[in-house]
Amino acid sequence: MRYLYPACFAFPAIFALLYFKPVTALHPEAPIQAPSEKAMAYFKHINLASRAIYDNDFVSASGHYDEAFKWKAVPFYLDLKNAVIVNSKCGFYAKNNALLKIILQQKNITGGKLFDEIPQYLFDAGNLETIRNLVAQQPKSSFDPLLHKAVLQLFNEGQAIGAFDQLELIPDEKERNRLLKQAYQARDSLYDVSVSNFIALVKKRGFPNEDRVGYFMGEHNIWLVLEILIHGWLWNKPYSAEVLALVETEFKAGHIPANFYGNCLEYAYDNWSKNRNVAHNVMNATIIHSGTAYYRPFVFYSDSLMNLVNSNRLAIGLDSFHLAQKQLVCTKFCPNHIGRILSIIHHFKYVNIPYGFVKNAFKEAGIEMETYRIDIRRITEECRCGEKGY
Repeated sequence: MRYLYPACFAFPAIFALLYFKPVTALHPEAPIQAPSEKAMAYFKHINLASRAIYDNDFVSASGHYDEAFKWKAVPFYLDLKNAVIVNSKCGFYAKNNALLKIILQQKNITGGKLFDEIPQYLFDAGNLETIRNLVAQQPKSSFDPLLHKAVLQLFNEGQAIGAFDQLELIPDEKERNRLLKQAYQARDSLYDVSVSNFIALVKKRGFPNEDRVGYFMGEHNIWLVLEILIHGWLWNKPYSAEVLALVETEFKAGHIPANFYGNCLEYAYDNWSKNRNVAHNVMNATIIHSGTAYYRPFVFYSDSLMNLVNSNRLAIGLDSFHLAQKQLVCTKFCPNHIGRILSIIHHFKYVNIPYGFVKNAFKEAGIEMETYRIDIRRITEECRCGEKGY
């Protein structure tokens, strides 16, 4: 399997265990400003729809999507997709026609790609007629093919130098270190060039949100592509703050999903060391994979920490940590034999940390690793995965 780079190991989060220090809940020096009232209303109803889907209350979920879409003329693609599936499960086929129009005309998605994403059997005759008519029309989106091409090129260039895991396997230590040093120097040099090109690109053509470049970027999607690029640029370097400022501006304008923004804030919090802003601590990586098991984030939990985290999350339109954690378990770990499952939470941050590193950290901290393990089976049974199939 070819992995995407950079691989985001959550080493900073586990330092709380390594050095026996709790994650302190200080007051942020620079609080994050909330997005617009419209954006917050949109995220509120999207979160309520996610809660309803978790509870298998699809009628209520459909209603919450209706309310959310009143606040955003062109909703995010995955929210549109979920709404279409929920409406079909409820038999609300007529409600889908307007959503299909947005997907096909403003998200740069073809009829064939639509049926790959949403099976044809979920549409009634009226929906299929709407799709045929829309496919025959000229798209009315603000799609920018030059911006799309430029972003995809930046992404592909970054992936071409990423295979550090292969270098780690070189048995000769001296040769391994020499090649790794060269690879990291090449990566850092590329980051400096690519981030300059990205900033110039945004100033010239606008931020590459899914309305400007479409949702799909080759075999990936725009938010995954951007997250990999931006995370590589958010190390504690002179341009990091400028990159995050570009993301923040786009988020406040309502053009970036809350979870994507939360991932960027968390990556900045983990990597900016003394310059970190505790308002960035949203703990958006709600699940840690290590070895063969899954764990809650490796921090010392306290009421003050969770109050801070949840306040930060709510300020940017995210639901509370523990609700999001259960929703992610249900989204990611429902049994495969059920088939297609409604995705409850999108753009989640998934972290994998080497088991030996984690085991040693827990041993040094004198804490039982088992106390952090998530009971995946219990949560998936509680959320009744089978009812979410389509």
